[in-house]
Amino acid sequence: MARVPYEDEIIVSWVELHRDARYLSEVLHAKGPWKGIIAVTRGGLVPAALVARELDIRLVDTICVTSYDAGEEGKMSGGPAQRQGEVTVLKGVAGDGEGYLLIDDLVDTGRTAQAV
Repeated sequence: MARVPYEDEIIVSWVELHRDARYLSEVLHAKGPWKGIIAVTRGGLVPAALVARELDIRLVDTICVTSYDAGEEGKMSGGPAQRQGEVTVLKGVAGDGEGYLLIDDLVDTGRTAQAV
């Protein structure tokens, strides 16, 4: 049976994403000031852009990591079934990150944030 695209995905509308980013920015504003933002690619790029705009932060850097790969089920069917593997940093950032916000798209195990 063919997989129906987005059948098992959680779809977040632009309005919901923007609303949540604005709320998060209000909370983060009280905890600042911030030197800048470090976005975890790829998922953290859009949320980081929204938060940067809301907090008027102009310094945004990226840390590029990979941690998900197609599981055996996904490889066999050509589908997107994924499992979290080893976290590999493809591009880091200078310094220890103190004073910077680290933004990714979601948290499931915390392994990516821990590695970063």
